[in-house]
Formats: sequence, structure tokens, C-alpha cells
Amino acid sequence: MKIYKHRKLHGLKRDAITWAALPDDVPLSVILNTNMFCSAPADVIHFVGSDDRMTREWMAEPNDKGWKFANSFVFKNRVATYERRLSTGVVGVDIRLINHRNGWLPGCDDYMTALHAWRALESEWLSTGLPLLSTPRATGIALLWENLPRGVEFPALPDDLARLIRANSPQHRIQAMRRYAVDMDAEPFPSPADCVQYDGRWMYASLCGLDRLPIGEPRRAEGFTPYVPGIYDVTIRIPETWSHIGLIPMLEDTGVGFARAWKYPSEPGRIFRTWAFEPELTLALKKVKDFGLPAWEIVDFHDGYKFEKGRPLMTWAHKLIEMRERLQAIEANCLATAVDVDAHMLSEAGHFKRFDFAAAAIRQILNHSIGALHKNEYQRETFVSEGNYRKWRRENPHLAGGDDVLKVEGGYMVPAFVADTSPLSIFMPHWSSTLYSLARARVAEWALLCEPETLVKIHGDALYSTVAQPKLDKLDDSETLGRPRRK
Repeated sequence: MKIYKHRKLHGLKRDAITWAALPDDVPLSVILNTNMFCSAPADVIHFVGSDDRMTREWMAEPNDKGWKFANSFVFKNRVATYERRLSTGVVGVDIRLINHRNGWLPGCDDYMTALHAWRALESEWLSTGLPLLSTPRATGIALLWENLPRGVEFPALPDDLARLIRANSPQHRIQAMRRYAVDMDAEPFPSPADCVQYDGRWMYASLCGLDRLPIGEPRRAEGFTPYVPGIYDVTIRIPETWSHIGLIPMLEDTGVGFARAWKYPSEPGRIFRTWAFEPELTLALKKVKDFGLPAWEIVDFHDGYKFEKGRPLMTWAHKLIEMRERLQAIEANCLATAVDVDAHMLSEAGHFKRFDFAAAAIRQILNHSIGALHKNEYQRETFVSEGNYRKWRRENPHLAGGDDVLKVEGGYMVPAFVADTSPLSIFMPHWSSTLYSLARARVAEWALLCEPETLVKIHGDALYSTVAQPKLDKLDDSETLGRPRRK
């Protein structure tokens, strides 16, 4: 069994990076060739520009000009690794759209702003003694190794328990309220402009320091105890007088093909069975009374695993939070004093943006690292022919019908996954799953403060309602992470 513990990292390679605005009419092969014959070729090319201009055809074009993909790529992320064999050996280069929503600087599509934001990020990151690696995910995990609590060992999960936890761990709650269901009697779904939106300020960062994460070896549980980390196979009864949102997720068939989806049962008196995590069970069975609502009930306990509790991510998260706050403070000071501003650093509205985007990159590092704890694999693409696609759908019902499936000539491009064999990887899905459950429970608590008929939908850490919610406004102090913010 793999054991994770604090260790210093040495010899991490800092990539040589060059920058380019996405061109209108220059083939990617020309850019790769130009880089290859430079006196100091870059390992990575950071492109800046619109997703729409970085087409699949543009990214595939070098395959006909002497280059090839070093591995199967995922077009939706606008990232690829190319290699070319020369008489002197194989040369390779990564390209990535730096302003992609899953990239370093999401939304920053101005070349000079992106360049200055990266320099601000590099300057702040120097304090860690580590380089910025190829992705926010890799960079954050490297920092985590050096900030795990000293003198403590964190054992990896047994494979069967890791699979069980991942299979029963949705990340975000995405739910439209029942009265907007698609049927003859449904109310028209309000447009976002007609809703009042609340979301959590960097929710995951606010939860990393809680003394509720599972640590140590898993132990078989004989029952559920509130605030004891774990996952539990239980049959739940909803109170007969219940009249609010559902609190505990379960997988249900959608009735469309082989697809299943996460639902949140809320029908009064309903009895259902599911694997559930401690935070949501604690909310449903105990904390719900704080909202003047009846407690749910476990009518049968079938199985479960529990852990000791601790704060394995606290120091790591606090360092990232402090970096982000420093970058935000610099931006606020520059806006207030208008010092050191030039035309390249200003948005059309005249706002100073480089430190804002650099701060957003720190957020990407933490959030993507938590995702890396959940999955010891990378997503790739593979081709499935028309004749084999039905079989693939049967074998992958959780992927069928998703945005990652693309119809192409002769078949489909579909998601495929390869193991993350990097020595830097940390696979602790019980940490990430507990954070996901804590986040879902917190948003559910916000919803319980609202009159149910005012709720429109829950989408991740965002809540939409038809009216402003004074109780949520009261919780917001404009500074504390994890508090609801009206947008």
C-alpha cells in the first residue's frame, strides 16, 4: 500500500515557455517548426485567444507535416503534445490555450494581459521554492507534497474501497427545482437575468481547513455517528411532513438509454437506499433541526467505512489562500492609486487586470489539485466505429450522451482514460469526496434558509432564486471564503 507523507521535492524541471497570440491564418505546423529551429526551443507554447479559433482541424494539421501527437489528446481542453523525429533524436513541444476555462488564466484572452499576469504569478510563486509546472494540477500537487503535516503518514485506500468511493461521489449538485420539470403543468424556467444568484467564495479553499477530512486506515462501521468521516450504505426515510429540497444524493436511471444521474429525493415519506457521505448525513439527521425542520431517519444501516478525522490539507490550502489574497491586494492598491499602469495592462473598461488573473490562477491550482486527488488518471480521446458504438454505450453508461462524445466520420470520438503514473501523483479520493460532500451540504444549508417556492436551481456552489434572500445576504461579510455572495 502506498503511503503519502511530507517530503521535499528536488530537481523539478522548469519548462522553457514561449507565448503566442492565436493567429488567423498561420498553420500550427509552421509555428512548431519555427520553434524547433530556434536557438533555444521552448518546451511549451502558451497560446492566447478564442476557443473558436483553436479548432480541431488546426490542432490536427501538424500530423500531416512531419509531427504527430505524442499521446491521444482531449480537444475540449485545447492542450496537446507533439513530437517529431529528427536525425539527432526526437523533439517535442506542448501547446496549450492558456486562457481556456481549465487552463492557467481562464477568460484572459488579451495577449499582453496574459503575459503580465503570468509574470505576476511567477513572482508570487517564487516563495514556494518550486517551479510552475505544466498544469495547475501538477503544480498544486507538487506543493502539497511539501505541505503535508510533518511526521504523519497517510495510507492510500485499498483499491476496492477507492472504486466504491469514486462510484458514489458526485462533485457538484446540479438540480432544477421540480416545478420547472418538463411537462404540461411546468412553470416556464426563468432566465438567469430574472434570477438572483448567490455563490460561494472559493468554496473548496474554505473547506480544506475543517477538522472533518478522513485520515488513517478505514475501519468497518457498525452504525453512523455524526461528524465521524466516512461513507455509509443506508436506507433513509424522509419525514412525512417534509416540504423542502432533498438533502442526500442517489443514483437513479434517467430512462434515456443507459444513462443514470444523481438525484436528490425530497418526496415526503419516501424510503430509499444509497451510499452517502458523513457531511450530508449529518445535515439530514442532525443539523436540519437547526432550521426548524424535521430530521430524516436511517431505517436500516447496511454497511459503511469510517475514519479518524484531521486537517491534512490545511497548511497547503492556507499558503494558496495567502498568495491569492496578496495578488488581490496588489490589484486593489493599483486600482486605488493608478500607479504603474500602462495601456497594455488595462481592459477596455480601464481596470487593472493582471493581478486579478494571476489570483485566478492560484484558484485554479487549488481546485484542480483537489480533482487530481479524486482521479489517478488522465482523460484522453479514442475513436469508436459506428458498429462498436452501441457496445461502448452499454459499457460506459456514465459517459454516453455527454459533451465529450463527438460524432465524426465513420464513428465517434469518445473519452478514454489512462493511469497517472507520475511519481508526484497523490490518489486520495476519500479526501476529495468529503470536500465535495461538505460543499454540497453547505449549499443545501443555504437553500434551507430560503422559502422553497423561491428556489429555481442549484448549480455547484451557486444557488438561483426568484427573489433576494435576506438570510443569505446576512451571512455575507464580503471577505470570508465560503460565504454566499450575491452576484
